[in-house]
Amino acid sequence: MSVALRCWQQTGNVITFMNIFAMKSKVPQKQKLLKSSEASEDSLQNLVFSVIESNPVSLQVIDCHGNHLLENQAFRNLFGSSPNDDYNILNDSEYNRLQLTSEILKALRGRSIHLPNILYHPANVFEVTESPRIQFDLVLTPVKDATGDIEYILATHVNLPNFKIRETKQKEYQNHFRSQFDSIQEGLYQSDLHANFTAINRTGAEILGYDDPEELINGKIRTLDLFLDRGDRELMISFVREQGYVRNFVFHASKKDGTKIWIEATVNSRINKSGKIIGFEGIFRDITKRKNTERQIVDLKDFNESIVRNAPIGILTADLNGAITSANPALIQLLGSPGEEATKKLNLFTLPELRQAGFDKVFRKVLSDGEPIEFETEYTSHWGKMSYVWFRVVPRVDELGNITGLIAIIEDISQRKLAENQVIHKQRELERLLYTISHDLKTPLIAVNGFAKILGRDYASVLDDQGRNYLEFIQQGAQRMESLIKDLLEFSRLGEIKCEFRNENSIEIIMMAVREVQYLLDEKKIELIIQAKKFPQIQCDRQRIIQLIINLLTNAIKFTGDNSKPRIEIGYAELPEYHQFCVIDNGIGIEQKHQDKIFRIFQTVEQNPKYSQSTGVGLAIVKRISENHGGKAWVESEPGKGSAFYFSIRRKQSLTSE
Repeated sequence: MSVALRCWQQTGNVITFMNIFAMKSKVPQKQKLLKSSEASEDSLQNLVFSVIESNPVSLQVIDCHGNHLLENQAFRNLFGSSPNDDYNILNDSEYNRLQLTSEILKALRGRSIHLPNILYHPANVFEVTESPRIQFDLVLTPVKDATGDIEYILATHVNLPNFKIRETKQKEYQNHFRSQFDSIQEGLYQSDLHANFTAINRTGAEILGYDDPEELINGKIRTLDLFLDRGDRELMISFVREQGYVRNFVFHASKKDGTKIWIEATVNSRINKSGKIIGFEGIFRDITKRKNTERQIVDLKDFNESIVRNAPIGILTADLNGAITSANPALIQLLGSPGEEATKKLNLFTLPELRQAGFDKVFRKVLSDGEPIEFETEYTSHWGKMSYVWFRVVPRVDELGNITGLIAIIEDISQRKLAENQVIHKQRELERLLYTISHDLKTPLIAVNGFAKILGRDYASVLDDQGRNYLEFIQQGAQRMESLIKDLLEFSRLGEIKCEFRNENSIEIIMMAVREVQYLLDEKKIELIIQAKKFPQIQCDRQRIIQLIINLLTNAIKFTGDNSKPRIEIGYAELPEYHQFCVIDNGIGIEQKHQDKIFRIFQTVEQNPKYSQSTGVGLAIVKRISENHGGKAWVESEPGKGSAFYFSIRRKQSLTSE
């Protein structure tokens, strides 16, 4: 902005406002101006002075040599004070720093000069302390005398509106932007055309192993230096050159300490207003954990595929329509298919040999119910080979629990079934032999026992003490032999007689067994406790379970030991697939090394001579009956602390029709 304020006398001579303004100055130069001026009217002087002083624009008057002469109130408000009388603008350090002195001298050739946006430090120019930094436009206008020579210079300073506020806001915005820039959880960067980092946020620096982003900026590290594989680097460069960007580019990089990491980056070209590429910018992240996880998944998949492919059992997968989607070599061989591709063209619902075996119904049931099915059955392949197979079908589900297909596992167990059948056959032969031997031994044993009783009754007076002892040994041996034969006959019958399963009240079965041994409990004054408040309905062979419980009770009674307060408890626990019963005593107990042995036929633990009358068959019968009911029998015991005998039976049996 240029301000021209001049007054004319009647003679037409130009009197600058400087002449008038000088009337109030104490500076010698001003007094000379006042004397050299023609007399002016006071009213005109006051008017001009008032206009100058009250002008909202900062005004300063200097002579042609740069010396300060006058200033108005707006100047003092802007700069905070009036300069010293000996202040010279051409010698000011700030003007010299900004290289404005020579420009001012060149410009003062009869025209005004506009120097915009000069950053000015009043503290360096004037004797003012703690003055804030200001910004203004400087306009210098030469004021000439009547002859055309430059006599004075009028300087106007136009303060840029709200500069301080804008500067503060700009700093706040810059700080906020920097904070947001650094807080982003992915790396952000800019680089020049030579791949030198010009900016990078803190997250990006940390990803690359640097504590301070400044370690990477201004040529210290190039973006292309991060690539470990030259081929990756060249590929990224070619992408950016051809299309101006690259998306989700993955490459192997090196951190500051040499650690290798995987980086995924998106890079764009930076273009100026004229469309020229001036650099690059991008976003990147460390995906090392993701890559390691992907590698583990691939390795696990390969491992699983290797197991499936080399498994000796057949494994296949199928979709909801029954179409086979995969099959391992063992399954292909079992089906008799010519190969994997041919197998994948088969359908589980329509394959004749599978339908003939009823497998198609199993597949449909698994898909509809979502429950696995397992069984053993005979299977004949399409070329006529008959096999006995173990079969298990389970549903395939996705992450949401939706059934998407099924998995079938088929194992040829023909050899195992053959061996099992041979064992069963041998076992039955042995049982028949035991039955025959036991039955045939009964007749001579009865004779021996009978004649021993007659001899003791009729000839006792003839025999001496040693003879009578021998006779007692004969009778005890005969009784033991009779007990053993009885147990053998019972054990052999377990394999000959098929169990008849019916719904029974378990507490009634227990009480019937207790009545059979009540006289023994009373004889030894044993306390009997029935723990369970409610015994369930069970599916079992009534007589067999009664016999099982009697055997356990007699075993507990036999081994009560010298306990002054013998006790036997009968308890029950409900399991998901089984009923579990227990008979607990506080007798002599059993060492752990003997706990499996006692369930084998003819196996006894001779811990004390007084317990040697055991035949070693009773607990074997317990085990056999429990297994015939789909369960098992076992013992938990510790010497001197009693024993807990458990047996279980399957909750669901094949009921015998009433």
